[in-house]
This record gives sequence, C-alpha cells and structure tokens, in this order.
Amino acid sequence: MAIDRTEKAISERLKEKVEEAFADPGASVPAREVFRRLRACHAAQAAAEAK
Repeated sequence: MAIDRTEKAISERLKEKVEEAFADPGASVPAREVFRRLRACHAAQAAAEAK
C-alpha cells in the first residue's frame, strides 16, 4: 500500500537524521530551545488546521 511505503520512507529518513545528529560533533541545542521550537511548530499547525 502507498501508506506503508510512505511510512517506511519517513521512518528511514528519520533514522538517517537521528544518526546524523548523533554523529555531529557540534554543540547541542538546549532542551529549553527544542521545546520552544516544538511548541511554536505545534501552535502553527493547530492554527492552520483551525482555518
């Protein structure tokens, strides 16, 4: 099914991104900043869905 292929592709891409993040020797983003970004993203999505 198309949904299964899409989910598999998303899962594989997510795994790649996680591996890249763990391999990156750069500075980490503080949890406070991560959650601020997540809240902003969630608020924007909720506002878009409310339209």
